[in-house]
Amino acid sequence: MAKEGEYALVKLPSGETRKVAQDCMATIGQVGNTDHENVTIGNVRAFADGWGKRPHNRGVSMNTR
Repeated sequence: MAKEGEYALVKLPSGETRKVAQDCMATIGQVGNTDHENVTIGNVRAFADGWGKRPHNRGVSMNTR
């Protein structure tokens, strides 16, 4: 908005006005990709079955001796 000596007045998106040093650098605004935490990664069945389950075997296929 304005410069006063070593400081600049910055109006933020919230409407607040802040005094910031002119040699500072910043990005003001909203963070992009806000839905990142809501994305499901992977296969639903794999998680439903459970990792680390012991394998099961048919009795017919096992050696009887």
